[in-house]
Amino acid sequence: MGLLEVAELVLGLLLLSTLLVLGFIWVRRQIISGGKPLMLCALRTSAQPTWRIGLLRIGASQLDWFAMIGPSFRSRHTWERVHLALDAPRATTEVIPALGESLTASAINAGQHFDIAMEPSGLTALRAWLESQPPGVEGHARGQFT
Repeated sequence: MGLLEVAELVLGLLLLSTLLVLGFIWVRRQIISGGKPLMLCALRTSAQPTWRIGLLRIGASQLDWFAMIGPSFRSRHTWERVHLALDAPRATTEVIPALGESLTASAINAGQHFDIAMEPSGLTALRAWLESQPPGVEGHARGQFT
């Protein structure tokens, strides 16, 4: 086997590996979304004070946060709408990779404090979801803004 054939084989394997990784990322995103709204966001908790990029899925009664990179199809964090309180948004002071101009909001859910950073349109959608109530649900306590 000549040098040219080895180079072609290595290049082909690299291309195939890249396509497999991109395919997995696409399939994982489709499975995670489950037909629900999914948006890019960054999360910071007191346990992990650095920003982590992930995907936020908005469900009927809960928010699920998934790490952007990784093989897991399970959410790392889940917050119930009825227990979620979101502070007013403010401009993000740090540079968060993968997020351009973003807004940050502090939140609390069942005693757990965290910060979330998103693009302004995503945070607006999150706030609208938080203050809305599904049709036909009586006595459902809404999320709150502080």
